[in-house]
Amino acid sequence: MLITLSKPLFIQELGKRSNQEDSYFMSEATHEGSSPFFMVCDGMGGHDKGEVASALVCQSVSSFITEQMGQGRAFDDALFNDALQYAYGELDKLPVDGKRPGTTLTFLCFHRQGVTTANIGDSRIYHLRPKEGKILFQSRDHSLVFDLYLMGELSFDEMATSPQKNVITKALMPGEENHHRADMVHIGDVQPDDCFLLCSDGLLERLSNEQLLQIFSHYDDMEEVRRLLIEASDDNGDNHTAILLKVDEVEKEAGEMVSDDEYSSSFNAMNVHPMGGSQETPVAPATPVAETPESPKPSASNTSKTSNTSNTSKTPTTPKKSRKGSPVLTVVMAALLVGVLAAIGVLLFKKSPKKSSSLSQPAVEAVAPADSTALASPDTLTVSGNDAPVAAEAQAAPAEASTMTDTIHMTTAPQATPTPRTTPNPTPTPRTTPNPEPQVSAAPHTTSSPTPATSNAAQQRRDNLRDRSK
Repeated sequence: MLITLSKPLFIQELGKRSNQEDSYFMSEATHEGSSPFFMVCDGMGGHDKGEVASALVCQSVSSFITEQMGQGRAFDDALFNDALQYAYGELDKLPVDGKRPGTTLTFLCFHRQGVTTANIGDSRIYHLRPKEGKILFQSRDHSLVFDLYLMGELSFDEMATSPQKNVITKALMPGEENHHRADMVHIGDVQPDDCFLLCSDGLLERLSNEQLLQIFSHYDDMEEVRRLLIEASDDNGDNHTAILLKVDEVEKEAGEMVSDDEYSSSFNAMNVHPMGGSQETPVAPATPVAETPESPKPSASNTSKTSNTSNTSKTPTTPKKSRKGSPVLTVVMAALLVGVLAAIGVLLFKKSPKKSSSLSQPAVEAVAPADSTALASPDTLTVSGNDAPVAAEAQAAPAEASTMTDTIHMTTAPQATPTPRTTPNPTPTPRTTPNPEPQVSAAPHTTSSPTPATSNAAQQRRDNLRDRSK
């Protein structure tokens, strides 16, 4: 990606302060194939030698990166982090008598993979697309009120009036055991007429994001944009410095690698600020800065900046409306539920056994042969349906055995299968005849109700036996 910029512009105003503590750097290498970079640093107000710290960081980072790229090293995150550590080393060389000097840092570089931004403190970087009326990126402030807002302790509007609004949580300071790392964001969506702004917090005392967009709507004339920004910050109390950049052309090569996490990064304040207006134009008011003389700074994690005024326009937040269920959808769902329950009831009714009163079955008679020596009752009776056959086993008796008839009455429920029943065999009564014949065991047989033909055959055998005995 080859990005061509128009001529960079800058603003640096003293405000109502007695000395200028801001510093800035603009790369002169804007020709084709270069990686121009820019910086704005805001010295800690109320601290000794704040202007020394801001100037030293600007000079250290810029000289280190320029030297490394001059030796053929391409710009990347590692190069910036090396330059930042070099700047910390230079800060540590400063003599510290009493209060330690400190500074914020904003950094932006254009290179082959897009744009890289880095910031520490509450100075800001913006990526604007004025032709669409959008702010695509705003760096997150390292301030106490912003942290309280993220934790839900403050509302968005309360940040502007909080008495702790001048306390920052990160800064570059000498003598720190653990150096603060910068929040880095990579931007790959760069288009012609896009604008970038680096500025100290003093510029934003009276400017909301909506007003900032209105000023940058004159992007076709960046000199006019610069004039309007100076006019809007004329009465600000703090020093304010800004660098204005506009993209003229963007050339992309097929297959080139582009780094882009602008829309997903948690370091993009647009991802955590409440939306103002439409969802496509996220707008959030700037964090105000008001300073009081000689505000103490015990450490980098609790840094206070001072100012004489605090007048910041506010953007009211739009509460989100809760979603309610559709009445039509509710009725349809209720009808479907009733239908399903009705279908289940019908299926259960069809599968359940039908209950009815007991019905008497026709009597089934089982008659044992008259010539058997013992009365045999059925061992097993199996009933199935209304006309179930009855199985009976019996032993054949001697010739003179008397005929005995057992009548079995059974009552079954229709369409039900009863449990098999077992009837113990009764003990046969021994009988003695004058000339007993050898007992002949008749093969057990199963019969249903005896027919008249069976009774006649038994009677005939008895008559034959009587004739033989005579």
